[in-house]
Amino acid sequence: MRTLILGVVAAFSLLLVAGCGKGDVESSAKIIPAPAESIRLTEDLRFGAVDSPGSPFFKRIGHITVDDEGQIYVTDRGSIAVIVVAQDGKVIRNIGRQGQGPGEYRYVSSVDVDADSVLVWVPFGGVLVYDRETGAYRNQYALPILGGYSLAPITLKDGPILIANSSSGRPDGSPNHVLRFAIGDSVAHTILSLPSQQLLHGSNGSITFVSYLKGPRCAATNKLVYCGFNDDLRFTKLSTQGDSLGSIEVEFEPRSVSVSEKAAFEDKYAGTEFAPNLEVPAKWPAYDRVIGDDNGNLWITVDLGNDDITTLWVINTDGGVSKKAELDGIFRPHFVGSGKLYGIDTDTDGDETVVRYSIAM
Repeated sequence: MRTLILGVVAAFSLLLVAGCGKGDVESSAKIIPAPAESIRLTEDLRFGAVDSPGSPFFKRIGHITVDDEGQIYVTDRGSIAVIVVAQDGKVIRNIGRQGQGPGEYRYVSSVDVDADSVLVWVPFGGVLVYDRETGAYRNQYALPILGGYSLAPITLKDGPILIANSSSGRPDGSPNHVLRFAIGDSVAHTILSLPSQQLLHGSNGSITFVSYLKGPRCAATNKLVYCGFNDDLRFTKLSTQGDSLGSIEVEFEPRSVSVSEKAAFEDKYAGTEFAPNLEVPAKWPAYDRVIGDDNGNLWITVDLGNDDITTLWVINTDGGVSKKAELDGIFRPHFVGSGKLYGIDTDTDGDETVVRYSIAM
């Protein structure tokens, strides 16, 4: 089992922020310094490899979540499946199946769980609801879409469902919306709108896969929502009703795009539909993913320029001690809870496995 070393960061307060959502709020703040001291995490579960008996094999993992009993829910976009896995990595059941009938889906995006339901998010198709205990299909709800092409749901405990509806790269320059939407609602309420941003775009307004590295990101912790663009480590702080509560910012300078990196992009897309208006930014995005936990922490994958190492910064939004971690290879965090970190590890061949780490504070 692999062991990780984490570090500590000092406390912080709120930054000046422009009002958004339901009103304008101003508050002063100090910049959060970079992490320093260390704690330890230890890998205690890995599954999904081809040679793992009794373990599922994933073609392309989409999303991971975990229920209060420690059961792990994984969407596989390659095989179009939602798989429930026990704490020991063995398959329990599948939720729904591929198809076009009641309780079936053509594609899957994300999965979430609440006290008695499993919620399967279908791109542009809403959410399918299944019984958590048996996997039986219950209902389907359509979700309003404000012009974007990607949905990233966040389900809060005892609270509404939040959806970051990204429209980055659309020819009409539509803004990105953060929505509040509870299951059964007929209307979604916009609590935040952010301008459209892109990394690369072509003359027809299309986006390459690289665009997903830059754009709005949202996470929830302690019934608060944190949203921002990943060109820096600044996050707008919101209540679930859309009240602006200030912002936080971590001290960090995104690295510059080198001359050779810029040339590599231009060479790659020369002669393609993206070439006429290819725009390569001066700096790389500050981070890729951000997720929240129940202890007031934001877990952020920070880009420090080493493709062989994934760097995690764990920022405590309540002003307490935070941490950092370095992981070998490519690791994407998806869920933190009950002293465990879950995510996707990708090896040099592109094969993906689900990994769980114990968090020892």
